Amino acid sequence: MSVDILREHRTSTLAFNTWMPVLCCLAFCIIALTLIVTQDYPGYMDELEHVSYAAFLQETGRWLPKFELQKTLVIADMGQWQDRANYLGHPSPFYLFIGRFLDRSLPPFQAILPLRLASAALVLTGVILALLAGRRHFMQDRLAAPVFCLLLALCPALLAISGQVTNDSLAFLGGALAYWGASTADRRRWLGLGGIVLGLVFVLWAKPNAGMAVGIWLGTFALLRGLIRTPLTLAIALGLAVGSIPYWFILRDYGALVPVTGEQFGHYHVLDSFARYLPAFLVNIGYTWSFSRTGTWPITSWAGLIAPALFWMMIACAAVGGVAGINGVVARGRGWAPRDAIAAAGVVAFAVVLPIHLWFSATRLGFSLPAASFRYYLPIWPVLVHALAYSIAIARNRWRRVLVASISVAALIVGWVSPV
Repeated sequence: MSVDILREHRTSTLAFNTWMPVLCCLAFCIIALTLIVTQDYPGYMDELEHVSYAAFLQETGRWLPKFELQKTLVIADMGQWQDRANYLGHPSPFYLFIGRFLDRSLPPFQAILPLRLASAALVLTGVILALLAGRRHFMQDRLAAPVFCLLLALCPALLAISGQVTNDSLAFLGGALAYWGASTADRRRWLGLGGIVLGLVFVLWAKPNAGMAVGIWLGTFALLRGLIRTPLTLAIALGLAVGSIPYWFILRDYGALVPVTGEQFGHYHVLDSFARYLPAFLVNIGYTWSFSRTGTWPITSWAGLIAPALFWMMIACAAVGGVAGINGVVARGRGWAPRDAIAAAGVVAFAVVLPIHLWFSATRLGFSLPAASFRYYLPIWPVLVHALAYSIAIARNRWRRVLVASISVAALIVGWVSPV
């Protein structure tokens, strides 16, 4: 009798976890489409600059940027240019893709809709790939699987970028593709390795800091899986080499990976010292996990600290999963299934990228408050959610499982209801 009960429970769990990714994906599509058609143009995450970059490449026929020539489009007439310089310093493949859908003869909002749809399609592809990978790891866990699906597909910051044209969409796709490739390589080696290569290429072609984050994660993953696995190491090296191609030309012409300065960003909210900036930076990483457009400081009420507090509690739970992943690799050996190594490497990547992000926004951008944004971690968001779900899956104590799941869902709910 007990065997039949266990079999029935396992069957119902698998059925539930099969439908959960589908429902989350449908919810993502509905919300993203709603944001695409209801948000004013230009959106708040430099959408005008991204569209102007695509228009410049389309107009000149270039595939490499000339930063000293770039201008910004007139908001009311996409056929005209204003004198303000465009400060974007990213490689151009994303903008070549977006430019294929741009018809500047149309009124601005009609012209922007195909571009927003194309940009959102990249995010959707990443969501699908990450859900497929996560389902492979957690499909037999009735609590870890839905937490993974909900946090991945309905992350407020991810949905926020899906509603406008931004290179963060390609960065997220690259990170999700690398996660899917790492999860697939054990069963279908060459398919998984191809996903890792393409993921690194995409994320580097989106923006340098995204490529650094995913590169650190994949490097740590390769270390934990054992460096003797030559195909994995070669795949990472190939992805880095191909992804770096545009930067060689930028370095040749301008002598810097990001040939722009903080002054080109115009007026933005800055603080006057590192002591004041550090708490603001940490709070606003959590604050912008929600639909919040930019950070805010100072926080004038305790209610404003709820979202950041829950976010960092959620990250702490993911860190527990990362430590458990390292212990799992040590105990079981490097040849074990990749679930442990993915969780550990994801947390290590976050821990390394966070101080680098702090350094850049404090020094190069002069204690910029808008630079303290969670969206810069979206390329490694799938592996952070993996570490969080892993901390639920490996917990033997039922209450610990429920506690981690409750913190995660609470962070998601507060992220949704926080004011924009």
